[in-house]
Amino acid sequence: MKWAVDHDYMPAELDVPASISREQRAMLDDEGRLALAQRLLRDQLDDPPARLAAVLVLLFGQRITRLAALDVNAVTVTDSRTTLTLAVTPIRLREPLA
Repeated sequence: MKWAVDHDYMPAELDVPASISREQRAMLDDEGRLALAQRLLRDQLDDPPARLAAVLVLLFGQRITRLAALDVNAVTVTDSRTTLTLAVTPIRLREPLA
């Protein structure tokens, strides 16, 4: 919000009340995160792109908005490997992701 005020996108005197969530939120530890990723990779659910996005969030900490903006050129497929480039370094995807 400070950036928006500094760049005249919103008035400085705008009052935004705090929102209280009633959702129960629990943090996943590393074991829980890996178990969920394994389940997503093992179970043949209906939506492979959604499963891949979930695994990228769980294992690589990617934001959904960043995944939604990925260009098709981020994926490279050759005879011997499939890679996904999220930043600069390509990540080799192995089965069942590849």
